[in-house]
Amino acid sequence: MNRQAGNEIDERIREAVAMNLGNASPDEIAALLSNTLRDSTSFDRAYGIEQDSPVKARVRKFLSDCSAQLKAELCEDGKLKASWDKALRDDSLSDILKALSTALLGMINPAFAAPSVAVLAALWLLRMGLNSWCSRTVDQLLANA
Repeated sequence: MNRQAGNEIDERIREAVAMNLGNASPDEIAALLSNTLRDSTSFDRAYGIEQDSPVKARVRKFLSDCSAQLKAELCEDGKLKASWDKALRDDSLSDILKALSTALLGMINPAFAAPSVAVLAALWLLRMGLNSWCSRTVDQLLANA
């Protein structure tokens, strides 16, 4: 990740923390993520135009695309890797978001791999529960969201 992207991730994290998004519901975060992507014609081509696809459907498709990479990064034997489990217990929200956003940025389609997208996707994953990510599919997670 280049320095500019790192600085932008830091800025987006500061904004998310200031807006208290760490306490937002997964649905609220999914809506923010969809709104962030609304102006991206690349995203619309890949995941459908918003009026044709509900927010959850767009987010489901988006996260499904990076699901295998996310599971490889986060999970081992159907559980959260020890390093991520330790981070959840010991690190600040900002530090966890930075690590998860940085990992996500490398997984997201470069056409819409903005730091704001990575931070919101990281927040959604945290609010859904990283442990759940390891034992469930995206469809299962969103069915209960």
